[in-house]
Amino acid sequence: IGGPDSTDLLSKFLLELDTMDIEMIYPLLQLGGANIDIFRKTISDSIARNSVLNKNVLVLLQKIDLGICFKADQEGWLKIFYSIADLPECSAEDVKETQKLMCEVWRANSTKSADSTELESSTVLFGH
Repeated sequence: IGGPDSTDLLSKFLLELDTMDIEMIYPLLQLGGANIDIFRKTISDSIARNSVLNKNVLVLLQKIDLGICFKADQEGWLKIFYSIADLPECSAEDVKETQKLMCEVWRANSTKSADSTELESSTVLFGH
């Protein structure tokens, strides 16, 4: 899981993120493994195409381990959250939910010791 062949397959599936059944998101996360960049790009592309936050994007944000994602590319993920806040027709509920996600990432990262051992992960699935 997560090799070059699965990345190509995952890329094809994620092109349909905005319209796919929500049940497909979890298997796609498993297929993607730790390929954080493909999920960041997919989310960013969806936000750029829409004036509202697509429900599948919100579910994807809820299912991935944003702590791992932020460690890999903090600037890229911050841009995503700023873009969500700037969506012209984003609902107050969606803004509140994404703000909650950001607070959870901040809290998790701020409570870890600076010299703590980095955990290696084979997936970006959220640990719930």
